[in-house]
Amino acid sequence: ELAQVKQQIQVLEDRRIYLRTELSQMSPSSDPAALSEDELTGLQKEYESLSVQYTENHPTMIMLKGRIEALEESAPSVEAQNLDGQVTSESASQQIITDNPAYLQLQHELKTADVELAALKLSGQEIVEKIKEFEKRLMQSPQVEREYRSLTREYDNSLAKFKEIKAKQLEADLAESLERESMGERFSLIEPPQVPEKPTKPNRMAILFLGFVFSFAGGIGHVVLRESMDQTIHGSKEMMAITQVPALAVIPYITNSQDKNRGVTWRIIVILLFMVMIISSVAVIHFFYKPLDVLWYVILRKLGVEIVI
Repeated sequence: ELAQVKQQIQVLEDRRIYLRTELSQMSPSSDPAALSEDELTGLQKEYESLSVQYTENHPTMIMLKGRIEALEESAPSVEAQNLDGQVTSESASQQIITDNPAYLQLQHELKTADVELAALKLSGQEIVEKIKEFEKRLMQSPQVEREYRSLTREYDNSLAKFKEIKAKQLEADLAESLERESMGERFSLIEPPQVPEKPTKPNRMAILFLGFVFSFAGGIGHVVLRESMDQTIHGSKEMMAITQVPALAVIPYITNSQDKNRGVTWRIIVILLFMVMIISSVAVIHFFYKPLDVLWYVILRKLGVEIVI
């Protein structure tokens, strides 16, 4: 902000210089004679400033000199304008009425620029004061931080001491209440803690379900794999498909005593496997899901049967 204000001040100062230069080269009066005199004065100043850079034979210098001589010849003499010879150049300039619109406009712009410049300088001073205040705060920030940390430590210590005293007060109030109501020696457990019915992890139902799905998929996959690798022929249709010759006769499978014994053996094995599977399932439920006695009480409670112990 300060840099911006300085830039604006510099612009206004340049504008004030420009306006003052324009005012110095302009006549406040709209009188043609005064205008000619002002123009003559301006041309003389320009001629003197350019004489440092150019010689008298330069076209610009020759043109300016010709204009000056023409204005000097056309301008009325001071003696003809002042018949009594008593009016000086200073009194004449004081008697000139400022009625030139361009001169008044430049005067107004110059005053406006002066007001804006004063306001900008005041704003710059305020910004400088703010900068000093910020620098002062910045210098004081480490001290403020140290004081803040000290206050924080004192607050934490006071809070810890308050909590300790509050806990002792609660213990004292409880002891006083027990003594007052004579309940200190009659403290009894009203309700025993209950064993949780569901474990938090692992999810045994998901494990059992995935095991069932994988076992079922594995059995089907095993059968499909064995069938795809089996090269034996089963039935007359497969024989006719391979030989492309119709069969004359089909001899059915003749069961003997060994086949019957084998069938009985397989039935016994299936029954045993079924019993083992049932026992294993019960054991898995008991050890990994929920004890059987708890499960039994849960089932009875779900069915609405009241248990009396």
